[in-house]
Amino acid sequence: MAIFLQWLLFTAAINHLVLSRRPGDGTRARRAADSAAVRAVAIMTGAALVTAMPVDWLLDHALLRPDDLAHLRPLLFALVALACLVPARLILRRQDAGDMAPRARLLSAANVIVLGTMSGTALEPASLPSVILAGMGTAAGFALALHALDAMTERLGDAHVPAPFRGAPIRLLAAGLFALGLAGFSG
Repeated sequence: MAIFLQWLLFTAAINHLVLSRRPGDGTRARRAADSAAVRAVAIMTGAALVTAMPVDWLLDHALLRPDDLAHLRPLLFALVALACLVPARLILRRQDAGDMAPRARLLSAANVIVLGTMSGTALEPASLPSVILAGMGTAAGFALALHALDAMTERLGDAHVPAPFRGAPIRLLAAGLFALGLAGFSG
């Protein structure tokens, strides 16, 4: 479970670095646009995860396990995840992601594949309701981590940061401190 939380935070940190601009280099409108892109990625990834994980579980139990083809499950999940991103793109159209929309789609595809595969292997859900709950929990955890990193960056935009630490270094330091705080819960 701890490795899954590390991957969840790592994925959120990478997404946040790709989606946001340097703190302090833009107006509030630019930071609002970055927050809209973060929100769009969180919603699109969550919708695709909640859809793809149960579909993958059903296909795995109906097609792969009876024929002893369990080694094809990651490939099956990648295909199902990409197919579930098509309806999730409709959600992105309703969100105002602006010029970040192509990045948001690409990041959402990578997020769903990485987080869904990690969730399926780390949690090993045994029934369909547990798969649905795992998908919802993964989506909620990812959205929470992504929004927490976005809130930290917004606060860093208003703070005085020394010149060598502006941009990616301060965001990585903040993400590292956030990870240390979460690691305290694992024991």
